[in-house]
Amino acid sequence: MNAAPQLLVNIVVPGAVFALLTAGFSLIYSVTKTLHIAQGGVALVAGYAFYAGVGLLGWPVPAAVALALAVAVALGG
Repeated sequence: MNAAPQLLVNIVVPGAVFALLTAGFSLIYSVTKTLHIAQGGVALVAGYAFYAGVGLLGWPVPAAVALALAVAVALGG
């Protein structure tokens, strides 16, 4: 019975990420009338930066989130 909460989290978290990315695409398109595909690439590289922080470097999650945000800001700006 302990698998049910984990299964719920495994369903909700990716759905929330996809919803945020979709909202970003929609916002950019509604303002500029241009599909800005590079936003997906920035999100992908930020995810890899988070993985590198946690998996490869052994950093705690808050530090890896800060790394991913810094990488996303550097690529987005």
